Amino acid sequence: MSSTQMARAAAPVFTLVAYLPDPLGGYLNAMREALPGHKAGNVHLTLLPPRPVAAELDCAFLELEESLGEFDRFEVSLTDVTMFEDTGVVYIAVDHGQQESRQIHKKLNRGTFAFQEPFDYKPHITLVRPVDEATRPNVQEQAIELWQRCPFPRKFELAAVDFLRQAPDGKWEKLWQKALGESLKHL
Repeated sequence: MSSTQMARAAAPVFTLVAYLPDPLGGYLNAMREALPGHKAGNVHLTLLPPRPVAAELDCAFLELEESLGEFDRFEVSLTDVTMFEDTGVVYIAVDHGQQESRQIHKKLNRGTFAFQEPFDYKPHITLVRPVDEATRPNVQEQAIELWQRCPFPRKFELAAVDFLRQAPDGKWEKLWQKALGESLKHL
């Protein structure tokens, strides 16, 4: 199911992400803007890819509260720019923090949030999806060059997660934020 199809789904579509803090997050946002192709919001690590959820928000909130309560902050380190060959998405791979990200994904991809995802979950930072197949290698090369110029440490502390809902127009709205190791905050 594409994001456009999900936006039109009868049940609202939700995702759980962790935005990258500055200065690394700011650099990666600027890097994304310099690359040609489709971009989606601020750079983030997706912990639960978009999915329709039929449950009431209060029920979803309680399930998140319970499931995320066992996770603490953790460090995420980023490695190389690469590409998913089947989709053309250019991304930065996650090294340290991959196991913790997978544990959160596994814990949440059940119950209210259970969803048959079209791809196996792989923690990464999406940079851009090139518009056409012919430009993919050039876009990837540009991204590699910009990433090599990054003056900041290539790691960050994943300290909070954001629960987002997709509006009918396709834009994402932040509903809740949770600092890992603390109570969920309703926005």
